Amino acid sequence: MRALSHVYPVLSPRSIGLCLLATCLLSACSSNNNDSSDTPEVIPATSVEVEGAVSWLNDGTRDIGYSVNTIPFTVLSDSTVSIDVLSAGAYTPSMDAQIYLAADDGSIDSLDLIYTNDDGEAGSDGSTLELDPFLSVDLPAGNYVAYISGCCFSAEDALNGYHLLIDDEPAGELTPGDINGKYRVTISGDVEL
Repeated sequence: MRALSHVYPVLSPRSIGLCLLATCLLSACSSNNNDSSDTPEVIPATSVEVEGAVSWLNDGTRDIGYSVNTIPFTVLSDSTVSIDVLSAGAYTPSMDAQIYLAADDGSIDSLDLIYTNDDGEAGSDGSTLELDPFLSVDLPAGNYVAYISGCCFSAEDALNGYHLLIDDEPAGELTPGDINGKYRVTISGDVEL
């Protein structure tokens, strides 16, 4: 077992007086100082939740892909924004979700897609599996769009709004499996929908 010890400096009355004087001088010794420029800016933190589901695309005989959903939101001031997805650890059967984040300058193209995440952290939304995406990024004020769907869709799929599992017709019936496309996205920061 290791003993812990704390060492404190021993100060004489004179050195205590000098310390108090120095502290007073550094703080300008003024109780009338109403200058709020030294007060750190507090950025309000809010959380918004969006629930939804990814839809399967079917050609009439089999599933051939799935939708990519969009969640537009606004960052009101430069702040840290987190996007926390609850999917794989919450619904049975589960969906291995993926997200993209794009800055919305009025016309979104591939250059506006700034972040993506597939397997993130558990986050604070109740996720129990790391299959749920999680992002925490510093964003300037502005408009953004989060794209969400099942893994693994591309930036082009995000912009098109769907992901095709096949490019040409398979010889046999395609069965993507029992996948529940439900999700809940929590966006936190100085944000609003």
